[in-house]
Amino acid sequence: MIPSKIKHGRAVSRLCFGAAQIGMAYGIANRTGMPDAASAQDLLAAAYAAGMTMFDTARIYGESEKRIGQAIPNMPRATIMTKLSLLEELSDSDTETTIGSKVEESVHMSLQCLGLSSLPYLLLHRAQHLHAHGGKIWQRLLGLRRQGVIGRLGVSVQRPEEIVDALQTPDIECLQLPFNILDRRYERLGIPAMLLQRPDMLVVARSALLQGLLTREAAVWPILKPAKADAIAGALDQWVLQFGRKNRVDLCLAYVRAQPWIDTVVVGMENRLQLEENMEMLQTPSLSAEACDAIRKKFVNLDESLLNPACWPTQRKKP
Repeated sequence: MIPSKIKHGRAVSRLCFGAAQIGMAYGIANRTGMPDAASAQDLLAAAYAAGMTMFDTARIYGESEKRIGQAIPNMPRATIMTKLSLLEELSDSDTETTIGSKVEESVHMSLQCLGLSSLPYLLLHRAQHLHAHGGKIWQRLLGLRRQGVIGRLGVSVQRPEEIVDALQTPDIECLQLPFNILDRRYERLGIPAMLLQRPDMLVVARSALLQGLLTREAAVWPILKPAKADAIAGALDQWVLQFGRKNRVDLCLAYVRAQPWIDTVVVGMENRLQLEENMEMLQTPSLSAEACDAIRKKFVNLDESLLNPACWPTQRKKP
């Protein structure tokens, strides 16, 4: 069974089901595309039966919310985390009424698809929406929370700098952030220490495999010169052997799981085989503090052009 901890009065499984892939073809390493409806329901049921209580989705993840909503009646202990739409239709000239209406439309569409009367966690999909339009987006969400339509509010960040800003907002109770074995930006900003001082904050890590890139051959890595990509891929394979891990996936997840400031790790999957493999790896210990320290001494200045998929030129930007 997947281990869990209690946060905000809920069981938070150490792995969080990343539901983008059951609603759309997602990720550079995706080879099978979006599963059909029956396969998605089977996968959700199997994940819940294995102890997975956290499910991450978003308004823009295609059929994801709808498919989770179909499974919810059989998952009474499940906690759903979804995200506001991108609100790309808004302009600087829109009134407070228009902005509020678009926010409400997104929230109520999520409620309808999920079959819920209240969203346990609702996150901004873009951190800039915290202050955009004079803060009117955020103010409307606070109003919906007061009405009980939203349980807890949070923000999904793209860059570590956005966390520093989010931590200045007391009403934020959940942070979702991209983090992987190569990423040293968080340590440079002192973010782990900041988050360890906020035990009230639910911290959710995603992209532990850098959208699957870290599992693939160096030749397909964006931006980097071949020699640099080869060096990083070689180091990953060396660490697999050095620390007795099964493969790169096991290594990368074991590293992220070892971080004491992270509560749960979002893992996307498209089929039962991937779920079973993730379950098997979760039964092994995470990396030791000594192993993590050794890894952190390598590749200390990798550019954001690699660490942030939004910068990749070889694929369209992912949400």
